[in-house]
Amino acid sequence: MTGIRLVIAGAGGFGRELLCWAHDCQSGGGSFSEVTFVDDSVEQLPEYGLWRAASFEDYKPLPTDRVIIGVGMPATKRKMVESLKQRGAEFSDLIHPTAVLGKTSKRGVGIIMCPFTMNTADTIAGDFVTILSFSGMGHDSRVGDYSTIASHVDVMGSAVIGEGVFIGSGARVLPSVKIGNNAMIGTGSVVMRNVKDGQTVFTAPSRTLRRAAS
Repeated sequence: MTGIRLVIAGAGGFGRELLCWAHDCQSGGGSFSEVTFVDDSVEQLPEYGLWRAASFEDYKPLPTDRVIIGVGMPATKRKMVESLKQRGAEFSDLIHPTAVLGKTSKRGVGIIMCPFTMNTADTIAGDFVTILSFSGMGHDSRVGDYSTIASHVDVMGSAVIGEGVFIGSGARVLPSVKIGNNAMIGTGSVVMRNVKDGQTVFTAPSRTLRRAAS
């Protein structure tokens, strides 16, 4: 379709990353003709050649707008989506050209897959799932609506991730492990056992083994 405007809701660090990936998608044959931001905190981004379309609260979707959510925290993402739906917004996926999609993988609406992500055989990613660079879903794994998987994360075969889950960078979710709704998995964690709804799991922090000579 021509004349489609891609609207990124959120102009923080992740939103600006999505702008980069959107241009990659465009060079690979994407169908939008314009990109802009909706955000309360920024008027313009001159280094990107873009003006803000509106503050989030003032934004009124146009018929040609397709929105993607440029925030990572699941609770914030859910609130933004619910507000935008009430205004009649239509949402888009953003799947980078380097993403690997299994033929039998399934995805909901509003999916974001950043560079070098992977959904393999028989995976299911729910609505508004975000998968950051170099992360992947193993065969038969499930990720619920609004969940975010940060960079360099392995969700291994048959793992089940609930809704509204945040998995920090470098984490590993072992095969068949189940993570409950609204849980948070800390950076670098290795999740070997099931995690309950709302539970936060962190790996042990780094420790100083040897001090530098003074």
